[in-house]
Amino acid sequence: PRVDLDSVQGDTTAILNLVKGIVSTLSTVNSRLQALETQVARSLPPTISSKPAVVPVMFRSPARTQEDLDAREAELANSEVYDVVMNSLSRMGGTDVADTIRRMMSFLIHTDLAVSMNWGGVCNKLAACDLLSMELVKDAILSQQRYADVSGEELLVHMRRAFRSARDRAGGRTKRITKPPKPNDVDLDDD
Repeated sequence: PRVDLDSVQGDTTAILNLVKGIVSTLSTVNSRLQALETQVARSLPPTISSKPAVVPVMFRSPARTQEDLDAREAELANSEVYDVVMNSLSRMGGTDVADTIRRMMSFLIHTDLAVSMNWGGVCNKLAACDLLSMELVKDAILSQQRYADVSGEELLVHMRRAFRSARDRAGGRTKRITKPPKPNDVDLDDD
């Protein structure tokens, strides 16, 4: 079978012209998109407000009592306060998601209060599942780019664990561990 070289060359030329046209069109579209992006960026208001967001005084130390926690929950009902505190929390770091959650929760709830709480509120403890503070921690975690793929279930596991291990952070572990008495020194030089 003989191949007609002129026909193949003609097809190749047609394909090259088609590709050149596509590249030219894409270049035009790209420059128009860049111009549009610049125009939109200029028309949007600046993202930094003239008034810096300041974390309310009550959130500068963790809640130690139920009354402190109730006052904070009432304050968090205000969406502006919620956003300011969430932005502050979202800047907290940690080695992983569990460490970051523990740090955030320790920032909001003191260990002494966390000992008297659990997730569901069973065994005469305070319930944490309905607190706005817990929603705040969840939103702050999910707002961080590095934890964007963390599921809600995984967050719940770590939040529950933070309450479960509060006794250990409060020194309860050392109280529960009974140390065996040291044996008296034996004098080996007795002859």
